[in-house]
Amino acid sequence: YSRTSAIHLFLFGYEFPDTVLVLTKGKLTILCSSSKAKYLDSLGSENRGIKLEIMIRNKEDKNAANFAKLLKAIKGSNQGSLLGWIPSETQNGKFIARWNQAWQENGMKQVNVSMGFGRVISVKDAAAQKNTERAAKF
Repeated sequence: YSRTSAIHLFLFGYEFPDTVLVLTKGKLTILCSSSKAKYLDSLGSENRGIKLEIMIRNKEDKNAANFAKLLKAIKGSNQGSLLGWIPSETQNGKFIARWNQAWQENGMKQVNVSMGFGRVISVKDAAAQKNTERAAKF
């Protein structure tokens, strides 16, 4: 699995391609299609002290307004110009190309978050540990 896939599986139990996740202090914003939003709506608007905002992709303006809103949220959080990135993975498609262009044009700096996310998703409770051990035997 790629780390992006692993993060999606860890957070949601399902992989969501063509989806942007923006994690800021106390909030997770997800930009996705309307069909994915229906699935994610079951998470509610807040979980364990983290607010959740689901934004639906807008093909009419090629997500320009959505990207602007995401960038505003990033700029308003902590240092404001850092964008967490997993550099070892290459994402393809028009949607991700437009997102990459939007944050690059807004002076965002990439910060490698691979190791940090790896540490977070590698922690398992006893039940998850046991399931992993069983799966390894197959």
